[in-house]
Amino acid sequence: MSLHLIIGNGTPPTTGPYGVHEDLNVRLISPSGTFVDLVQDRWGYNTGDPTQLSTFHTFAPVNATVNFDDDNPTNIETLDNWQAGNYAPHNSLSAFDGENAAGTWTLRISDGNSQFSPQDYFHFVTATLTITSGPSNNPPAIFIDNSNLAYTEGETAKQIDNSATVSDADGDADWNGGSIVAQITANAEAADELSIMDTDGDGTAITISGTNIYSNGVDIGNLSASGGIITNGTALTITFDSDATNANIQEVLQSIRYRNTSTNPGTSNRTVTITAADSNAASANDTRTITIAKIPEVTSVTVPSNATYITGQNLDFTINFNENITVNTAGGTPQLGITIGSTTGEATYQSGSGSSALLFRYTIQAGDLDTDGITVGSLEANGSTLRNNSGNDAVLTLNSVGSTTAVLVDAAAPTVTSVNVPANATYIAGQNLDFTINTSENVTVNTTGGTPQLNITIGATTRQATYQSGSGTSALLFRYTVQAGELDTDGIAIGTLSANGGTLGDAASNNLNNTLNSVGSTTAVLVDALAPVGYAVSFNQNPINDANATSISFSYTGAEIGSTYNYTISSSGGETNVTGTGTIVTTNDHVGGIDLNTLAD
Repeated sequence: MSLHLIIGNGTPPTTGPYGVHEDLNVRLISPSGTFVDLVQDRWGYNTGDPTQLSTFHTFAPVNATVNFDDDNPTNIETLDNWQAGNYAPHNSLSAFDGENAAGTWTLRISDGNSQFSPQDYFHFVTATLTITSGPSNNPPAIFIDNSNLAYTEGETAKQIDNSATVSDADGDADWNGGSIVAQITANAEAADELSIMDTDGDGTAITISGTNIYSNGVDIGNLSASGGIITNGTALTITFDSDATNANIQEVLQSIRYRNTSTNPGTSNRTVTITAADSNAASANDTRTITIAKIPEVTSVTVPSNATYITGQNLDFTINFNENITVNTAGGTPQLGITIGSTTGEATYQSGSGSSALLFRYTIQAGDLDTDGITVGSLEANGSTLRNNSGNDAVLTLNSVGSTTAVLVDAAAPTVTSVNVPANATYIAGQNLDFTINTSENVTVNTTGGTPQLNITIGATTRQATYQSGSGTSALLFRYTVQAGELDTDGIAIGTLSANGGTLGDAASNNLNNTLNSVGSTTAVLVDALAPVGYAVSFNQNPINDANATSISFSYTGAEIGSTYNYTISSSGGETNVTGTGTIVTTNDHVGGIDLNTLAD
């Protein structure tokens, strides 16, 4: 800017010496009202002391052209007075950057200090102002879709705008030293990521190697981050070189992408601001808002309490999600796979739709058995849908599943594996018939309501062997004591086992299956507690005398074969009785060779 200013003697208001007393002000005001002080309170002939007015000199006329330039090392205020030359102004002319030169510019010149009037007097004659500047520069123009960009958790990097445009009317050369800066300027998180990836296949391929960026293999600039990836709200800056053009810079703009790498991103909207600047630092920017939708996923699985579960009891599982889930069972019912022992089953969905906790249940079936802990399998939609309020399907992968090593199942009733019977023999009145019932596991017997019984048949009569002992083991003793008059000559028979008001169950309270298995043979387990009847016995010698006393005999008629006989022969004369015993062999048995000589006559 050039300013030609004439300051000289005029007609003063009074007589005496006149001058400028350290207070000349020169201000330039643009058509828009922006002002810059070129000179501020400068020049004079003393220190401002009113007692020294006699030292003032008449201000000599000045007729000088001064060129103002912010870059000049010499400030005009370092001079003794206004004089021709090139100088820097009091304030920077950069305040006028971007101003339209058209319109009325105002130059205001004043003698600001009046305390020494009338001696402090200044006379303005004329001024000529010429404003000059470098060639005009147009800032880049950038346009990005201003509608919201929807991003869902887990998606790959998504283009900010694949139709975004940017250009500089001053031509490709204006990008040499220019830049594009992309940054998340609102609600950035550590897992937020901006990157550059060109996959549209439109003929201009943007590629990256380290901090270099290429267009169809030509290096067009440098990146502020190796690989062109930044996180956590950091600015991604691409600085261009002389090979950059409007076309390939627009391709770079369209290649800027967003993604979030977290499995639990915040849902506050992100604002991405992209600024394009040319080599003259003229810039423009545009923004796009990104909405974040989380994918519902399982955070944990609550399993049944540690216990042993039996028939009819429920195994309840609660599947917890990171947000509310709506379950639609129109097409099927969700299932949670579980393994009990070696058998796979399904816990089916029960309730919880609209909340973040869904209940699944399996009811124990008779015969289920798992002694080392059930196993939780996978969650299946099974034709249903499980979605969040945004309509996103839940990820069904299970996380943080509770331990089930102590969740046991025993719905398998103990069984009778075998029955030990009495030894082969003929049992008589007062003798015991003992039966041991062996079970598949330890069985507890509770006789509060009654005593278990094992039915047996002796001859044609049903009897009961009653429980004696063995509770808490796998061998239960039952006993029957033979009663007088009972008879079974072809082997007793074993019937059924009855609880008879008592209980026989395992540790899980499963009742014993009373079916008898592997019962021992009883065909030789005989009973004879019936006294012989209907027989007769007589001595074969009558009378008995010395002649026959050494060989006495007697005979039975109608005797019971197998029965035992006992005899005692005594004499009225005293001496030791003659006794004997034997077994009937035939119904008309003969017993002889009895010597009675020891008896007195």
